[in-house]
This record gives sequence, structure tokens and C-alpha cells, in this order.
Amino acid sequence: MQEKDMAYNKWKQPGWRIEQKYSDKVLIGNWAEERLQFSQERTTSKSSNSFDFRPHPDHRPDVIVRRTALRRSEVEAT
Repeated sequence: MQEKDMAYNKWKQPGWRIEQKYSDKVLIGNWAEERLQFSQERTTSKSSNSFDFRPHPDHRPDVIVRRTALRRSEVEAT
């Protein structure tokens, strides 16, 4: 009877009732908590293209070359 009382009292102790917070090293339990804390800042990425690109403000696309390329691709597709 005394062993049964000890087992019953074990569950009334605070160490058994308090659920510990997830550790940062736990991947399964923390993904939802840390996802809510993620700040979604609007930033543009910096690529090598943005540094190497030189704008050509007066450039206009050659309509004839584009049209012939489009027709050629349509003929090959059929």
C-alpha cells in the first residue's frame, strides 16, 4: 500500500506536472513557435547581374527580328 501511495504522490509533485518549454535544439516542437517570430522584411537580393548590368535607355527591340523568330518557332512547333 505504501508503494502505491508513493507512486500516486509522485504525480502530484511539481516536477511531474510542469511541461518544460521546448529547447532551441528541438526541430519538431519549435518549428511553429519560431515560424511566428520570423520577420518578413521586404529586401531585394543583390546579385552579380545588378552590378554588371549597364542600362541602355535609348534601346528599342528590333521588331522584325522578333517577328521572324516567333514565326520560325511556330512553324517548328507544328
